[in-house]
Amino acid sequence: MEASKGHIYSAFARWATASYLYAPWILLAALITAVICTTYISRNLGMNTDTTDMLSEHLPFRINIKHYNKTFPQEMDSLLVVLDAATPEQAYATAGLLSARLKDDPKNFQDVYAPNVDPFFVRNSLLYESIPELERISDHMANAQPLISHIARDPTLHTFASVLTGAVEELRKGRSMELGPLLDSLSATLNARLAGVPRILSWQTLFRGESQKTRYQEFIIVKPKQDFTQLYPAERSISALHAAATEIGLTNDSPVQMRVTGEVALADEEL
Repeated sequence: MEASKGHIYSAFARWATASYLYAPWILLAALITAVICTTYISRNLGMNTDTTDMLSEHLPFRINIKHYNKTFPQEMDSLLVVLDAATPEQAYATAGLLSARLKDDPKNFQDVYAPNVDPFFVRNSLLYESIPELERISDHMANAQPLISHIARDPTLHTFASVLTGAVEELRKGRSMELGPLLDSLSATLNARLAGVPRILSWQTLFRGESQKTRYQEFIIVKPKQDFTQLYPAERSISALHAAATEIGLTNDSPVQMRVTGEVALADEEL
């Protein structure tokens, strides 16, 4: 035991003596070693927060999802923005404002697509309706033509009330007119207002001959720019999305509410 301790002490003594005698060279060697290690680490080590890369790419479901993403690349790494409103007009207008604002921010978003706001579907949406549904909408629009023409010339409450009064008078005289949906919608809106419940009359549902729902939705598909060297790759883009929503008036107490989901948002929550 004593002999082994003596050997250890003598080895440390020789090492200390050599370090003292050749200190500049040892420091230089340590500095060169540190530079080489730092260079290697900076070029070969990093952080990747893409959760899909944690599993082998040869797994069956990874192979299938790669094939799916290759076939439908527009749906990869996207955020789904859901807008809830009391009327379809509010949801549509908000989707148009928000999508336009996001398109003006190429720094944080690669692509923004709002299906119902897209000019192609705005022009051709009726072509996607069935023949019976298209005939029903056309009939309701034809019946509402007098009201539409008067409102288009003078879009005021006085004009609307005058036209409605005239229509009721004609109905009393025995003329066949379908005023039931209009009067029911007006009654529901006024009763809600009198009860202190906010409710807006939807002209779109009225002219289409549909009963007004309690909630309407619009969707916006957003492809954010992600930085996988950061812990939260889409944090900057998601923050920019919420900032844009606030700028157009989407707050916690606004008539239109926004929710964010989708692959990117869920991955961000996982991290």
